[in-house]
Amino acid sequence: MDRWLLIVLWPPCAWALELAEWVTSLGGFVSPKLEIKTGTAGRGLFVSQPVQQGETLLSIPFNAILLGEKAVNLTPCQGRISEFFDTAAHPENVGTRATFSIMVFLLHISIDPQARKAWPHLDFLLNHWDERQLSRFPLFWASEMLADIAGTTAFGLYSIARTGVEREYTEVLKAVCPELASGFTLKSYKNIWALVNSRILTFPGSPEGLPSQPALVPIFDMVNHHLPVPQSPLETEAQVTQHEAKSLGRFGPQPARPSKPSRPSKLHMWPQRAMESGQEVTDVYGLHSNQEMLWKFGFTVPWIHNLTCLTKTRLSLDIQKLRGEGGGGGFPPDLLSRLQPFLHFELGGCPKKKKAKSEGLAGHSLAGVLSFLRAWLASSRASLPELHRSCSFESPEVWTPFWLQSSPGQSSARRKRDGETWRMKTNCKYWSTQNEHGLLKTLLHLLKQKMLGMQGSLSDDEQTLKNQDVQGAWYDAIVIRRDEKHLLETLMHWLEKRIKTPGSDFRDSELTHVQTPTAAYIKALAWSLEDFARCCKLIRGQKPSARMQSGVPSYLNCAAAFYMGHVFVVGGRSQILGHCVAFAAALHLEKRTWRQLPPLTSARSRAAAVGVNGSLVVLGGLAQNTLDLVEELKVSDTAARVRWRARPRLPERLCDCVAICLEGDQELALLGHADNACGASLLILDASAVWRSLTLPRRRSYASLVASSKYLFIIGGMEVDRDVGFVDVYDLCLRSWSSKLTLPDLPHARSSALACAVSGRIYVLGGLQFGPVEYVEALDLWSCQWNRYPDLPDRFSSSGSAISALVSK
Repeated sequence: MDRWLLIVLWPPCAWALELAEWVTSLGGFVSPKLEIKTGTAGRGLFVSQPVQQGETLLSIPFNAILLGEKAVNLTPCQGRISEFFDTAAHPENVGTRATFSIMVFLLHISIDPQARKAWPHLDFLLNHWDERQLSRFPLFWASEMLADIAGTTAFGLYSIARTGVEREYTEVLKAVCPELASGFTLKSYKNIWALVNSRILTFPGSPEGLPSQPALVPIFDMVNHHLPVPQSPLETEAQVTQHEAKSLGRFGPQPARPSKPSRPSKLHMWPQRAMESGQEVTDVYGLHSNQEMLWKFGFTVPWIHNLTCLTKTRLSLDIQKLRGEGGGGGFPPDLLSRLQPFLHFELGGCPKKKKAKSEGLAGHSLAGVLSFLRAWLASSRASLPELHRSCSFESPEVWTPFWLQSSPGQSSARRKRDGETWRMKTNCKYWSTQNEHGLLKTLLHLLKQKMLGMQGSLSDDEQTLKNQDVQGAWYDAIVIRRDEKHLLETLMHWLEKRIKTPGSDFRDSELTHVQTPTAAYIKALAWSLEDFARCCKLIRGQKPSARMQSGVPSYLNCAAAFYMGHVFVVGGRSQILGHCVAFAAALHLEKRTWRQLPPLTSARSRAAAVGVNGSLVVLGGLAQNTLDLVEELKVSDTAARVRWRARPRLPERLCDCVAICLEGDQELALLGHADNACGASLLILDASAVWRSLTLPRRRSYASLVASSKYLFIIGGMEVDRDVGFVDVYDLCLRSWSSKLTLPDLPHARSSALACAVSGRIYVLGGLQFGPVEYVEALDLWSCQWNRYPDLPDRFSSSGSAISALVSK
């Protein structure tokens, strides 16, 4: 049985009866055969007696419905809301103003008992909106839960959308309703945001002039989503529409069987099939990809990935990297400036039954990325106007990322017009069969790298989803990851078939990179996400070694540190159940043996570990909440009774931390951020054991921290919606951010990278863009220039990995 189809019967409660009486008092109708089951998280309508097809179950008067237009006029700051949206970039977006007004109105009545009595329907919603429901929405996910979908398209979408909701609170609500906003925290606003956006439906309009608009409809918004599992894949929009029509519930301004013609004044609901006693009344919220369903409604549908073409993935091309590998010579500078730094393509679709003349996938976007890459490479032999004349080349007027429909923070972004994409034919004198097959190999490589950027394999995720212990948001995160991997495998299978087309004269060749001599010998320890086993791997130059021995458990989000000839690994999170652990172990580098250590006093993940003054110190981290705990273990004490002991707490609660020991082995520097915060804090512990808290001059999180001489370097990181390559310098002697030492940005902007200083150079290894990367770049502190070095043998980042740097003397 599918988890999300389970029906649970609960006895009726006084709230449900009062709500039905209120609707009836306004002239509405609630069938006596209908039961409201409030125990199902505030949702659930069931019939207690058999019901005929087309029999009216509900009739809700228009005056009981909170329409978007009505909410605009009821809010205490309606004038300023209207003025704000009238002067916004897209004032025609009436739906956004209406939805925002509904949220403001709910905030207003939530603190006004008299107003809540006037709207018992809304009072009912507010009373039955609890943490159990909120935990499923990515809007409320902790950093460690978001890390489980790192590398997926949803990771980027959710990060931007979450920031959009936060900006809506700070830049819109506080601007137009400052008095109301002062009584609510960001968390309160998020609660209302999720409630409204998951419960509103589109009022269909009426002949009396009411337009189609967002609305909260009493009792209607308690209907659960359900569609039968399709018997065959839904490969076209028509097939999706036909399947949506199989939903049980129907509603409209006229009942299915009107007794006599009348002017519409109610919204009616009826089943389109006969129902038995105890059966649930369900409807369909629309079929979308699971990343959209989860963001808006807080649930996933188990068959979306293999029975529809709705799943999408985003492929990002680094324009600078493309230029370094040839091509693009005919692209004018103004077009290149609009493409940089990344060009994003949305990919998806289903394989066609028959061989197609174009790209072979119904509705997919491989055609766009293939056409762009063809034009990019062919432009070294012909100008774009010539490619337009000879090869039917076309480019979009403006290229912007495609995000979730109605995603917050993106309402002003320009959407692509229908059919607006890159186009270029293959039967072109500037393009050969060998060129095409080489291009297919390149795109196949890019998709494989996209797949490697996600945790685990497709088969691992499928197996994990069968585990009955995997539930709630943890289950949803794996579904999101599984769906995108399934799509990527479908696309890669299609590319592999095209590459192996009979008659091809293409010779297989691997992508090559220019190798330059390494100036210094660097070794790095990465607690790596290797498939689903999460094995520990020691990377020495190009040779992996030192895997975890049998019997030593492996966890996600551990912290690692090299100190006194050992690699210490502490904390982490269970890869199945998701709970934090107090695990601690040490690898002896010479003997290559592991030793179990006493467990931490407090289980945690995403902490920092560092060796200092003869002790291993663990700082911050994440458990149920972000932590300010600090504890240490004397490394030199091998007695069996040795235990971790607490040290003074941090002045701030921090997770995703990086800690380094400063000169003299007495002082510490710690960089981290609060859970869900987009700005990092830098803490310095001086010899007097007093923490100093510093704010970065350029706000970001997931940056790298390294010390060299008398300076601290903060490199890279992530702003609210993009990776950055900023380099900020803190002078430890002057105790101030340096304005004299200005350094160029990291060439490949990224977050969660490993950094270390060796012989006057700062090396930045790996990191995270839209997945782990393998880049190695070094900043020469004498010439103030960045240089590229051979890539790492494995891609990794400190997001989902714990990394410690070792350098040869």
